[in-house]
This record gives sequence, C-alpha cells and structure tokens, in this order.
Amino acid sequence: MQCKDAQKQLRAFSLGELPVEIRQAVNEHLSGCGACRLKLAAIDDVAGVLAAAKMPPIPAGFAPRVLALARQRRNAEAAEIWNMLRW
Repeated sequence: MQCKDAQKQLRAFSLGELPVEIRQAVNEHLSGCGACRLKLAAIDDVAGVLAAAKMPPIPAGFAPRVLALARQRRNAEAAEIWNMLRW
C-alpha cells in the first residue's frame, strides 16, 4: 500500500471502521512509514480533543425556533419563485 492510499484510510482506521483486510494492509504500511504514523497520531490527537470537549446545553425552544425559521425561508423562496413565474 502506498502512502496516498493509506492516508485515505487513516480516519476510518483510527475509528476502527475498516474491514479486516484493509485494516491489516494499513497496519502493515504504518509499521514501515513514519510519515503516515505521524498523520495517524495527529488524527488521534484531534479525535481525543473532540471527545473530551463538553457540548454546550441546547437552549429551551431551540428546535421549534429553527424549524419556524426554516419554514419562513422556504415560504419566502416559494413566494419569490411564484412572483417570477407570474411575470
């Protein structure tokens, strides 16, 4: 496996999402490639930071407000299209 092929698989490798045969091929490549090991370490570091980050609480009524805004925009776009078609 070449670096470009291995690097395409590193995120899935880090998450344990690769099929066994591809995981083994990436693992073999990593055993002999320091550059790809460094990239994998960077991916693992970012994943660790994201996993440790606390999610802020979602404010009460957030979902209904977002849906209402989406409906407003949809209706405004539909009205604009309708006005263009009437000309």
